[in-house]
Amino acid sequence: MRTSDIDLLLCVDGRSVTDDHWVQRWARNLKTGVLVDIGPPGGEEGRLRSRSLIEEAVGKAKRPVVLVGHNAGVASIAMFAAGGGQSVKGAFLVAPPNIKLTEDVDGGSRSETAITNAPLPFPSLVIASRTDPRCSYDKASELALAWGAHLVDAGDAGQLDVSSGHGPWPEGLMRLGWFLKRL
Repeated sequence: MRTSDIDLLLCVDGRSVTDDHWVQRWARNLKTGVLVDIGPPGGEEGRLRSRSLIEEAVGKAKRPVVLVGHNAGVASIAMFAAGGGQSVKGAFLVAPPNIKLTEDVDGGSRSETAITNAPLPFPSLVIASRTDPRCSYDKASELALAWGAHLVDAGDAGQLDVSSGHGPWPEGLMRLGWFLKRL
């Protein structure tokens, strides 16, 4: 697959990305890139809203969908996936947050806002830094393993955002291309 073959939905908390952030750049420079501002995902209401925004964006897509998430966007994509992730071809997950995975809530019924510990229903790739101040590499590795995702070690790359020197992030774009070729 190529970016021209898909709708690339870039899921982030818009408050955390500047115009120089790679997510914003991809949304501006890739013809099929669409920014999905999930807003602050905190609390049950925020998590339900962010999941709903992804569902809505996927529903509007005209081509197969590949989801891209950075930090809070990763958690929102995982919540969306727990609902089935219909019509999604893959997920490119960068710098996941330190989140708790949930198998069952209240004696067996899955919460609508649970972050799944089950494999995601589509191919996925997690890119994690060994020096991310918000999520340890071990935790990111645990998430990737639970989700059945391929884990990419980004080395000492901080949060993989502008503050860690990843404004344009050409390596990320090359990795995205590698991922798309395998879908």
